[in-house]
Amino acid sequence: MFNYADDLPDGVTQDDIPNADNRPETKPVPPHLNPAMYLPDEFWESHGILRHVRDYSFALGASPDAALYVALANLVANVYPEAKIKSPLGDASMNLYVAVVGSSGHGKGKADGAGRSALQIVKNMDELTPWRGFGTGEGVLKEYAELNNGNRLFFHAPEADQMISVGSRNSATLNSVLRQGWLAEGIGFTNKGTAYREPPLDEHSYRMCISVGLQPEKSGPLFADGYGGLPQRFLYAPVSAPGLLALGEIPEEIPNVAVWQGFGNRHPSVTLEQSIRTEVRVQRFLMNTGQLEVDPLDTHVMLNRLKAAAALAYLIGKEPHVTEEIWGLAGLMIERSCATRDYALSVLHEKRMTAASADGKVLAHRDDVRDDARELKLKDRTYERVRAVLAPDGTKMTEGALARKISTAQREVLPEVLDVLVERGVLGTSEGEFWLKS
Repeated sequence: MFNYADDLPDGVTQDDIPNADNRPETKPVPPHLNPAMYLPDEFWESHGILRHVRDYSFALGASPDAALYVALANLVANVYPEAKIKSPLGDASMNLYVAVVGSSGHGKGKADGAGRSALQIVKNMDELTPWRGFGTGEGVLKEYAELNNGNRLFFHAPEADQMISVGSRNSATLNSVLRQGWLAEGIGFTNKGTAYREPPLDEHSYRMCISVGLQPEKSGPLFADGYGGLPQRFLYAPVSAPGLLALGEIPEEIPNVAVWQGFGNRHPSVTLEQSIRTEVRVQRFLMNTGQLEVDPLDTHVMLNRLKAAAALAYLIGKEPHVTEEIWGLAGLMIERSCATRDYALSVLHEKRMTAASADGKVLAHRDDVRDDARELKLKDRTYERVRAVLAPDGTKMTEGALARKISTAQREVLPEVLDVLVERGVLGTSEGEFWLKS
């Protein structure tokens, strides 16, 4: 029989629990309660405001990791867009996307609520940033057009698959807008003017932060946009928390809400220690020269770490400056985020394999996986070939001319590859011609 006494608050014995002797044997810790997914004690104990978020979340029965990620995104959403990250590779947006990972009924909504209420954000200039649901890509622009708060919005979707399905039904315009929003790129522009009826958003003129609930079993639509780069833009936090299993660690009363006043009316940009600037430059050099191989889902890990560090600097710093200590804390967040993302992927894979096995289609499923891998490799080869063809300075070519320079198989994916390269800023385009940006 499991002894609950070690987990009870002071003054409470096992006899005080009704039917204690009839309780079942304790179950094994579920596989998703993996220490690699959860922020360690040294993270929470490093600053009083972090301890507050942890204790506040525990008191509400919510995951402190998930609540913290939501709280940071909500904090950043209330920072004016002119506040940027002064990266050595150019100014980067603080816009932050988080995904709260857990199965249905496991507390994603509770984590959202704890994250939203754990900090009382005090602002002197105007109202707090409103939360909105998702619509179409043009609907996002319409939401901004109706604002009068410095172009700041927090978008929320209880379930990520609902958000992605909206993008799929509307020619993926929402997915494109979300990818651009994370980088604070100009939205709504084409080489002929604007793509939508609503006024476009200029680069770095708006704040867009996002929180979504993500069921691992239903995460396929999000990860299917891996080539476009949408899942790479999220920080992932688990909705479960090992500490919630210990009754003695849960505060008897909900702590008072912490007040965050920021830096008054100032919204300064975030600066970096020189050692961190050097680390960012070295990593980019190694990637550009092919000396560092990065998993496709990790292509934005460094920028996500910069965003997490910037949010932490605003939360706990006397000035918005990323110190070595804050950089280390952000590194812990990134490690846990990647582990949580990989957990969601493993659950998704297991579900698909189980379904395929039940239908007697395991081999067909494996063929589908191989086909997906082959298509991704084909797109990568097409990307490299397009870059090589356009490499000479001043070379401009139409899609048809490019198609004549590549293989028959590569022509099938050329339109999609060109769209992605233009969206990522690798290629410029005008009047049907493409060229390689310097």
